Amino acid sequence: MNDVIPSLLRSSRWALPAVAALALSGCFYGYGTDTAVTRVTAAQYPPTDSVTLYYRPPSKDEQCVPIAFIEIASARFEETASILPHLCEQAMVVGADTLFSVGVGQTARSQGELLSELDPKNKPTVYSSHVVTGLAARCDLRTTALTAPPGEAYGYPFGDSKASVAARCVAQGGQWQPAPQICVAAPGSREATIAFGFCGDALCRVEVRTELDPWRADDLPLPSALTHASVSLVRSYGLATAASVKAPSYCQGSKLLDCVADSSARYTYQWTWKTGQSIWLDLSAHSGSPALRVLYDVSKVQNLRAATPPSTASPTGTTGVVTRETLRAAASAAP
Repeated sequence: MNDVIPSLLRSSRWALPAVAALALSGCFYGYGTDTAVTRVTAAQYPPTDSVTLYYRPPSKDEQCVPIAFIEIASARFEETASILPHLCEQAMVVGADTLFSVGVGQTARSQGELLSELDPKNKPTVYSSHVVTGLAARCDLRTTALTAPPGEAYGYPFGDSKASVAARCVAQGGQWQPAPQICVAAPGSREATIAFGFCGDALCRVEVRTELDPWRADDLPLPSALTHASVSLVRSYGLATAASVKAPSYCQGSKLLDCVADSSARYTYQWTWKTGQSIWLDLSAHSGSPALRVLYDVSKVQNLRAATPPSTASPTGTTGVVTRETLRAAASAAP
């Protein structure tokens, strides 16, 4: 009980309803789906948007890395079919692209109300719960060492002059602002503003930041915008070189963005190359609001103009790299 109240108060949107529910009806347990994720590795992987299910264990020939053992137990009247999607969702959250040893079974669960059970005459209800389990694993283990570094971002080649970047902005229907150096989308457009950084007169940093509205959260385990961006980057550049994830257990579903806004939760992934290029994907607080940031940085590349020809993994192509359209579609998909 002492652990429940602080976790409910973490979310400003749910604080008053939660406290009212506790005051009126006590603390209920056993009425919802129960999720248990037991990690078997400390490595953090970017979230995925699909998983392949196998009822068998991984074979010796499959070069896959186990991430976590996941168990989902149903509520009292839930069937196995209704909780299987929860298993897949949790696997995608931990960055798995494959679920091995998927199994079903049953276990005994109880439901009741703590306050009413202070009376010895009131006993909890015991019921048979359906259970699905699986070993979440990562089988696509490509890294940046096997991919070409970005030569441009959102249609702007690195090494271009300020004048060239400004001209491209206007040609794409945007409005160029020299201080700060940004390309603002045309009035009425839902495209994100792009910020630029220059090393001398050569473009070396491109950043897109999209603020996410907690009131329009999609109630998925992770914001769809983060998942779309992660999948796109991994598809083009392989796994992130480094990752830092801060995600307390009380920051789930619609509560996550509130946690991001108050810095209780944060997701950061970085792709780097030995030649100096780097990409950052970051879901964190910005001026008190949750924001998704994608930053391309080639400022450490020597002889910038000669070292950054357009790569085949262009952010403006159709190979799945993060684009403004991806972020826009993810934001508009939220109810």
